[in-house]
Amino acid sequence: LVFIEVKARKSSRFGRPELAVTPKKQRKISMTALYYLKSTKQSNAKARFDVVAINSAKERPSIKIIKNAFELAYK
Repeated sequence: LVFIEVKARKSSRFGRPELAVTPKKQRKISMTALYYLKSTKQSNAKARFDVVAINSAKERPSIKIIKNAFELAYK
């Protein structure tokens, strides 16, 4: 099961989009994923956390997919 966080930026003013997935955000995503897994009786399922970073600050937008961007923060 893959949980995906998508971040986009129209300018580089606030940095690269993937940097917005801070440790605090990772913990929040992890807690939500754990809740989902438990509520659907999939507690033992393997989960992966990917980040999709969309940067349209340049003339040609770029999409970066980061697989296994972070580990589950809680078990």
